[in-house]
Amino acid sequence: MAISRSKATHKDELRRIPGVGPSIAEDLRAIGVKRIADLKGRSPQKMYERSNQLRGMTQDRCLLYVFRCAVYFAETERPDPKKLDWWAWKDRWVQGPGSTNLSSFEAVRIDGTRERLSAYAGKTVLIVNVASACGYTPQYTGLEALYREYKDRGLVVLAFPCNQFGAQEPGPEAEIAEFCRDRYGVTFPLFAKVDVNGDSAHPLFRWLKSEKKGVFGTESIKWNFTKFLVGPDGHVVKRYGSTDTPEAIEKDLDALG
Repeated sequence: MAISRSKATHKDELRRIPGVGPSIAEDLRAIGVKRIADLKGRSPQKMYERSNQLRGMTQDRCLLYVFRCAVYFAETERPDPKKLDWWAWKDRWVQGPGSTNLSSFEAVRIDGTRERLSAYAGKTVLIVNVASACGYTPQYTGLEALYREYKDRGLVVLAFPCNQFGAQEPGPEAEIAEFCRDRYGVTFPLFAKVDVNGDSAHPLFRWLKSEKKGVFGTESIKWNFTKFLVGPDGHVVKRYGSTDTPEAIEKDLDALG
C-alpha cells in the first residue's frame, strides 16, 4: 500500500492500512507523538547524532515513519508496538520489508554504550553467540586469531553473550569482559548479554535466523557459538553451527576477498 505524504489526518491514514485496527493505530500514533516530544528542543546536530536521518525532521516526516511501521506490521510479524525499540527498527520501517541488512540494527556494547551496527558497513562481519562456561568456549582462541589475521582485510568479529543454553553465561557483563580479556586476550567487540531464541530474542538475531536457517530448515539457534557470516553489503552469507571451528571459516573469508 502506498502511503500518502499529504497532510491528511494521521489517525485516519493509519486506520486505512489493511490489518491495522483502531487500537494499534492509536498505539502507533502515540509512539510517533512521543518520539517527536523526545526530540523537541534538540539541535540539528544532536538529532543527527541520534540517527543519521533525523537532521531537519518535521513532525509530518516523523509520523511517516510510523505509517511505514504500520505497513510492516500488517504485512509481517506485527510485534507488540508497546515493546518496540524505535531506533533499532526505524531503518527497517522506512526502507520497507525485504530491504533489511546489518546496518538496520543497533546493539548495546558490553560497557553499556549503544552502537548502531551501521558502524560496520562495508566490512565482513562474523557474529557469534558466546558463553564463558561452555565446552565450545575455547573457540575464543580461534576467533581472536581469525580476527587478528583478517582484520586488516576488513573482518570484524562481534560476540554476543547469551545465557539461554545450559545457563552457561550467568555472570554480569563486567565479569564476562574480564574473563574474555584475561583468559583469551579478546580484542574484538563484545556486546551486552542477549537472548537469541524466543519472544525476547534480540531483533538482530531474529533477522539473522530468518536469513539463514539451520539444520533441517529450522531457524532456532541450537547452542552457544553459532556463527553468522555477513558480507560487506550487510547481508548474511552463511551460517555455521557450534561444531564449526573458526579455522574452518577461513576459506569463506578468502572467497569474499
